[in-house]
Amino acid sequence: MEIKYKYFKFLLALAFLFFLTLIPLRFASATVQCSTCENACAGIIYYTRKNCGTGTGVSCSACCTNTCVKNSCDANCAVNGDCTLTCSGTTRYWGGYCINTGGAGSCKCGYSSEDCATKAGVCTSVSNYRDYVSCSGGACTYNDYDSDLGQAYCDTCKGAGYWNLGGETSATTCCEDASENKLTRTCTSGCTTSSSDDGCCSASTDCIYASTCYDTGWTGPAPWNASYTATCTNASWSLYQLAQEHFRWRNDDGSEINASWKANQDNIFSGQAKSQNLRLRLSIKNTAAAASNYLYQLQTTTRAGYYSCGIVPSASYSDVPTTSGAGCGSSIACMTTSTNFADGDATTQQLTSEGTFTVGKMVEDPSNKTGAITINQNYFTEVEYNFQFTTNASSNTHYCFRVTNAGAPLDFYTQVADIKTATLGLLIRLKGLIRFLGRIRFR
Repeated sequence: MEIKYKYFKFLLALAFLFFLTLIPLRFASATVQCSTCENACAGIIYYTRKNCGTGTGVSCSACCTNTCVKNSCDANCAVNGDCTLTCSGTTRYWGGYCINTGGAGSCKCGYSSEDCATKAGVCTSVSNYRDYVSCSGGACTYNDYDSDLGQAYCDTCKGAGYWNLGGETSATTCCEDASENKLTRTCTSGCTTSSSDDGCCSASTDCIYASTCYDTGWTGPAPWNASYTATCTNASWSLYQLAQEHFRWRNDDGSEINASWKANQDNIFSGQAKSQNLRLRLSIKNTAAAASNYLYQLQTTTRAGYYSCGIVPSASYSDVPTTSGAGCGSSIACMTTSTNFADGDATTQQLTSEGTFTVGKMVEDPSNKTGAITINQNYFTEVEYNFQFTTNASSNTHYCFRVTNAGAPLDFYTQVADIKTATLGLLIRLKGLIRFLGRIRFR
């Protein structure tokens, strides 16, 4: 029995020793911390995927491979399905997030696998360049730059040729905003269309010359030659060949030179009686090629509904008829004869000089237009018409007068003649005064 008891104690000791040998193997199945890798990861403990769950084959050198996690490997496997995420450059995998991407295209951000790197170096709109993207806290963060901040941003987002255009924007900006329009020089007449002359303007209807914006409707000395008159219309330049420049009302009480004036140059005359001769002097300027053999015909219209004769539509005008021809009919004005000059008499300069003077014509019934007149470039002429307001004209009303080339409007009307008829009360008083004076007998 003693021998059996000793044998039993021996077996018991062997079993205890065997049990002790099993303890390291059991603890080896837990996650292993590698101090060498811990230092390399700035305090974040490294674990290796191939040691997850088994604990076999553990060596500290094996820990320093692809994966850097904040928690245990098993916890991250449960969320991501794998402890390893392949990232290039300085990127590491930390708690499900990819940090410090540095533009690496293979890195995803957070559990949603949003790819930050592919969002870098792109334009979110013509006005915004996304230059750098990083991953922080599981979300992509951006550094955005307005296209006005640099030519590289402007060229990438809007395209080449929109930087530093001048015009109505600052020189070192991009012409890309909704209120900015890149325009180039377009010419209908007088200048040469050029795609290299451009500017950034606030309105798409502006005209460009020398990178300067001109509003549509602008009229003045042509930017390419101040001797000419040009206008901007819906983004295109045109040159005025002929323009009605000035007017002046006068009485039919003297010759072409000596007749008195009713008002100053380019001033409205008010109080004109009906059925009474009056004369209108007009100057016409040519700033382009010669206007040869033009027939300057007088036209009129009412100013009703407009504050200025200069804005009355061209279609509103009609020719002033002659008394001896088809008759005055329902017209508000009619050409009449004068005892102070003959139809077709030559004119002399009476109005403001607009260049070199060329002889014009005096016009009376039976004509309503001049004979042929040629005006060379940078020359001007003066023409004068004798007519009356008929009883068809309204009292106390503004009327407008202009000339055409045998019905074709001139290129421009700098001034349109404006005159106002007398009030009805004044006319009645004048007639009464005349009748009263007629009854007076002088001894």
